[in-house]
Amino acid sequence: MKFIKKLAACLFILLLASETTFATFTDIEYSWYKDSIKSLYSAGLVKGYNETTYGPDMPITRAEMLKIILWSAGTSIDTSKRERCFPDVNPTLWYSPYICTANQLGIAKGFDSWNFWPNDTVTNLEALAFGFRAFGIQIPDTGTNWYDSYQKVADTNNILATHGYLLGTKISRGKAAELIERIKEFKATKQVLDYKSAGCEVGGKLATKNTIVIDGVTRKYNLYVPSNYTKDKQYGLVVALHGRTNSNDMVQGYMGLQWGYNGGVGTRSKDGSARQSQNDYIVAYPAWLPVSGGYSWGGGSVKLFDAMIQQISSSYCVNRDQVFVVWHSLGASFANQLACVRWDVIHGVSAVAGPGFSGTCTGPAASLLFHRTDDKLVPYQSGKTAEKIHITENSCSNKTVNITIGTFACKQRTDCSTGNPVVWCEGYSTYQNDPHGWPVGWGGAILGFFSGKFK
Repeated sequence: MKFIKKLAACLFILLLASETTFATFTDIEYSWYKDSIKSLYSAGLVKGYNETTYGPDMPITRAEMLKIILWSAGTSIDTSKRERCFPDVNPTLWYSPYICTANQLGIAKGFDSWNFWPNDTVTNLEALAFGFRAFGIQIPDTGTNWYDSYQKVADTNNILATHGYLLGTKISRGKAAELIERIKEFKATKQVLDYKSAGCEVGGKLATKNTIVIDGVTRKYNLYVPSNYTKDKQYGLVVALHGRTNSNDMVQGYMGLQWGYNGGVGTRSKDGSARQSQNDYIVAYPAWLPVSGGYSWGGGSVKLFDAMIQQISSSYCVNRDQVFVVWHSLGASFANQLACVRWDVIHGVSAVAGPGFSGTCTGPAASLLFHRTDDKLVPYQSGKTAEKIHITENSCSNKTVNITIGTFACKQRTDCSTGNPVVWCEGYSTYQNDPHGWPVGWGGAILGFFSGKFK
């Protein structure tokens, strides 16, 4: 692993130094950070591993991040000047003049060990501090921890939302590009930034049923857009995932995500007759691949998610900080995977009767989980395992408090990371009284949770 990290760093460094005049990064086509990457690349501030690969999901080291930030801020660097400003900064290596200049200017500091750790993966907060200092953004010195002031200013001004990371969360190359763009914009405007997607400017339109070709396979998704949609308003985006036996058409009918909420209480009646359309969220219902006996999310589904939200947010005015995922049954395993690998894109998740994801998770997401104790298709304990994963990733304590989500009595973990509660609900009625079924009125409650309108 250390060899791979060193090799990736060397490739990145060599390519930074190359004079490539044109590149077509095929791996950013559906990246959430595509526009930021293209902007920095066009300005000559970043380059890829080669002309077709940028690596938006790859980590970035402290030295690499610092170099790009210094370039972006226009800091003068004498690359011929070589010195050992930290014990672990070899003056013969490429990063020495950048780190030492940044240290002299108060842009970069070392650790208690007096080392800089240039090859360590940079965290969100470290990158944020480098950026604020390099761009000369004055930060009031308040708070107990070194990062408190930076974090408060970034969150207050929508530069980097506190709920989107933990203290040690590493930043990706794609997210790093976006962060630099937002710091530059804040420096120029000195105003609170927004999270508008590209679709807020173009006013495009998609059909109620859409297709995307992923790795040569045509994938489909249904789309709900509020009837009074206007590109002057930012909408939340919800992606709803079906299970093994129910199609995306079926979950669109029973999840109730297209109907309104009032303080978290769904307005759809039990027989489905009284409906009031909600006007705050665009909802997408992707279809999984058909297999014997039902459906499977299959290969390429993370790419489908990326492509789908990219297409929607490029066509409609979406609040990029309000992307959510909802799922039922087998869809939960894939959705929990999304919550792990796309935590920096997804603000919150809600699951009904689904297992957890056994892979590596790297970041937090607000989580609302439902599972009946008498569920025979997906055992209750599988749902509790999923809860434990979310508790760990959201850095929650073991304490709980009683909470009401709409009409549902639930328990919420306390002391979770900012904006990332974990709520567990297990006593509820379902349509047709199926222990594995969808809770009555749950769609409106989910939207209420996502909107913070719960008590």
